[in-house]
Amino acid sequence: MINENLIPSTVMQTTKYTALITGATGLIGQELVKQLLMDDRCERVTVWVRKRTELQHPKLEQVVVTFDALPQEGNGLGASLAFCCLGTTIKKAGSQAEQYKIDHDYVVAFAQTCARNGIRSLAVVSSLGADRSTSNFYLRTKGEMERDVSALPFHQVVFVRPSLLLGKRSEFRFGEAIMMRIMRATGWLMVGGLKRYKAIEAKQVAEGLIRESLANQEGVRIVESDKI
Repeated sequence: MINENLIPSTVMQTTKYTALITGATGLIGQELVKQLLMDDRCERVTVWVRKRTELQHPKLEQVVVTFDALPQEGNGLGASLAFCCLGTTIKKAGSQAEQYKIDHDYVVAFAQTCARNGIRSLAVVSSLGADRSTSNFYLRTKGEMERDVSALPFHQVVFVRPSLLLGKRSEFRFGEAIMMRIMRATGWLMVGGLKRYKAIEAKQVAEGLIRESLANQEGVRIVESDKI
């Protein structure tokens, strides 16, 4: 059962760990990889990608995968912590069916594979407003993803629900660029009950993913945007 009560993490893991990431080429994923590679506690970072990137680092291992047939063993599946940053837009996916496949099916498949291989902790990027009961397709997809991942036998599952993301994307999104300018200019107005809707830097979301994963709190919990 998902715990909606957000309790700040106070117990941090200080021992060494290894990480497995999918969705590593997106805005949050890239920042997450960068931070993990800089963390002296992290001994190895394995990323599952559709095609190899130019990034090189002694601790980095890139594994080219097909998301319709994920590896079932090896290839980073002995990691201490798993992170899923998969996500797309309806424009990029081309249809609701394709978007659902990426934002729900691929995320759940990744989580199932991690669970089968004994990975005890999974952190997933969801979305502000995720709700499996809503009529909004995108938010319903995220809500159904949270429900299905929550049912898997992990020691710890964390869903972070960021608001509008701030950061430099590899592709230009006109509407999002305009909204980012507005949110940057009006962010100071987002106080009280509106604080959770304030735009958030991808760097901060990545920091939250690592912090919450290392907290090692048993069960399933949600971290809303203003608590990341």
